[in-house]
Amino acid sequence: ARHNAEVGGTEGSQHLRIAFDCIMPAERQADFVTMAMTAGFTGIGRYPRRGFVHLDTGLRRTWRG
Repeated sequence: ARHNAEVGGTEGSQHLRIAFDCIMPAERQADFVTMAMTAGFTGIGRYPRRGFVHLDTGLRRTWRG
């Protein structure tokens, strides 16, 4: 919880329970997302310009930021 607050995360952030972000270049994200879906992650957000992918096990959804 302390780290979440230090990086500007919200109090009820999924990152405290069921989510994490993976830093990686845009060109590797598509293959990584395919593997994440196979592994059972259900919330997947790609952020190619910012260089990370968000993964969680919450509601099934995908997005691009």
